[in-house]
Amino acid sequence: MEKHIFEMLLNFIKERITRNNSNRPSISPECRLYLTLCYLAHGGSKQFYASSFKIGLSTMKEIVAETCDALWEILGPIYLSIPKKDEWKRIAIDFNSMWNLPNCIGAIDGKHINIFCPSNSGSLFYNYKGNYSIVLLAVCDANYTFTCIDIGAYGSQSDGGVLWNSGFGRQLYSGKLDLPENDVLPDSDITFPHYFVGDNALPLKPFLMRPYPGLYEQFKN
Repeated sequence: MEKHIFEMLLNFIKERITRNNSNRPSISPECRLYLTLCYLAHGGSKQFYASSFKIGLSTMKEIVAETCDALWEILGPIYLSIPKKDEWKRIAIDFNSMWNLPNCIGAIDGKHINIFCPSNSGSLFYNYKGNYSIVLLAVCDANYTFTCIDIGAYGSQSDGGVLWNSGFGRQLYSGKLDLPENDVLPDSDITFPHYFVGDNALPLKPFLMRPYPGLYEQFKN
């Protein structure tokens, strides 16, 4: 990461991650951000980073969690804000020209991220594959760019359940998304709603299209 990018991120979240302690020197926001970025970029053992930065393991975990929350709260609305009507229309044009899907404004799918089973969580994170996971549900445009994401749902939930309980899904089902009006399909006089596409884990709705089950299984095999 270049220095000016680091400084830009720091300026965004410095106030939120600055800690003042009258009993002992506080860890600087620069160090907190640097530690978090190192961990996110390279992964590895938390104990390794705690030892490298000469801090306690619980402190290291707390710093990473707090800094990630600050980054998400500040940058999420900027870089992953839900599109408005004009942006949905642009996405629909791209889907039609690139993938021959008129009125499509996004593709939805879920991804299970394997984790160790959290303490006292029972079967909440146990998924159908026999692992423990959280779910990343994402919507992308015709160029594979994320437009909306929801992270952290229980692995035991289906994609349809995750969508229903997500902030994006609640707005979609309640009609509060700023979606374009119904539009005429190409080479016809038939008006059709704008919609998202997904796999068989999602329900069929006016705003959600999914493959015919028989054809889906045929092409899948």
